[in-house]
Amino acid sequence: MRNEGTLAGLAEDDVVEVPARVGRDSIEPLPQAPLAPELLGLTQHVAAYERLAAQAAVSRDLETARKALLAHPLIGQHELVEGLLEPLLEPQEAPA
Repeated sequence: MRNEGTLAGLAEDDVVEVPARVGRDSIEPLPQAPLAPELLGLTQHVAAYERLAAQAAVSRDLETARKALLAHPLIGQHELVEGLLEPLLEPQEAPA
């Protein structure tokens, strides 16, 4: 669901996975304690990657895709990015 203030330190429109109360007409996140600093930093890092990856997917912009991969905490190295970037941007054939 959209963060909308559920987790401090994240943008309002970041997507978060938190426990929630589900009603007939609504879904309300349960209150959450602030994330520990080491977890907040990682969470912000992943959220930045997600925003950039979504922008790259919509725009098909090579530089935005490169920034997204560099922002990902498990990639983040120019050598890895260059090896991954071209195959990601190649047109994909529909399965037969």
